[in-house]
Amino acid sequence: MLADREQREAMRLLADPGAARTFLRLDVPLWAWPLCTLGAREWPFVRLWVDDLDDPTAGLWIFDHPSWGGSVQAFGPPATLERMLHSARLPGRAFVRILPAMRSALTERYRFDWLEPIVRMHVTPETLVEPLQVRLVERLGLEHAGALASLYALWPESRFQTNRLRQGYQYVGIREGDRVVAVAEQVLAAREDGLAVVQGVLVHPAWRGRGLAAAVTAALTSRLFAEGARDVVLDVRENNLPALAAYARIGYRQHVTLLAGPGSVRR
Repeated sequence: MLADREQREAMRLLADPGAARTFLRLDVPLWAWPLCTLGAREWPFVRLWVDDLDDPTAGLWIFDHPSWGGSVQAFGPPATLERMLHSARLPGRAFVRILPAMRSALTERYRFDWLEPIVRMHVTPETLVEPLQVRLVERLGLEHAGALASLYALWPESRFQTNRLRQGYQYVGIREGDRVVAVAEQVLAAREDGLAVVQGVLVHPAWRGRGLAAAVTAALTSRLFAEGARDVVLDVRENNLPALAAYARIGYRQHVTLLAGPGSVRR
């Protein structure tokens, strides 16, 4: 009984963004998404559980926003995270990222639309390699909103919205006339921590196999480094071998393999 009580007391809900930042910076690439939620707008919707006893690197991050939706990330030993899950209230609907060892614990709690291996890749200014095709890449703005929407319509999972262009999100791409044929986006960043996240990389099917995914990703990454980022990360499905190879060619390295997917709480 005493041991159980000590273990429960070791579970700690961090009370302020400063304490959360100290913990999350133990592994910046792993905790990239949570680091982007420490601002004044986002923090009220964050709960971050840590462990003071068994594993100081274990954590359960929960983001539950009424408009933006829910997210859950759980990294650490399964037994430790199980205790955290018992203390936490999970969002009814959330995008979940976990280490593979946590599959059974989360599938007991969430019914997933899909849950599959995702490779978290990471690059620094020292390792980035720019291919020759970066000369074809340009920054895209509101005047290209229609062309961006047309390309992203091929990939509804991207959830592209024109309003993102007004909110400071960055897009770079390669155009053929009025069409955008390749694109990369930067939606999330933690500028105080020198971190940025690249996502939404898409190449029109007719233009694939020409190195354009690597070109737009490298160009956007280089721009983010020029603006002060020190770490840039992206996620790619483990079975997407061409994308993994493309990102590796420009200096991205595999940091960890996660399980990720959207799910609803089991009732």
